[in-house]
Amino acid sequence: MASDEEEPDQSFQELLVLWDGRKSAEDAEPAVSDFDPTNLFHRLCEILEREYNVYIASDPDPFDERHPSRVDQTCQLGLHLKAFFKRDNLVKDLFQLYLRENHFVRMGLTKNSFD
Repeated sequence: MASDEEEPDQSFQELLVLWDGRKSAEDAEPAVSDFDPTNLFHRLCEILEREYNVYIASDPDPFDERHPSRVDQTCQLGLHLKAFFKRDNLVKDLFQLYLRENHFVRMGLTKNSFD
């Protein structure tokens, strides 16, 4: 990371650190843990949506397929996305545990429902 490159805003970083702390505590004592990441994920999404709207309001070139941080190095959306996807355990858990597996359970769907 270059020294002149900006960091994502503090609230987003704090949420990522909170995830790391809670997740490591859950890994240490999985039977005792009652960690529900739903509120944390909602806050992360709110920040990402807000920054996405700011990025779109800046009227980027619609044919430019580059990452937002490549278009504008000070773009908070790009910095947030880079910080988010650097946390492999967060991304893996989000997609595998909380989205894919729990979605169908919460909807009350079983595999037989698709037949």
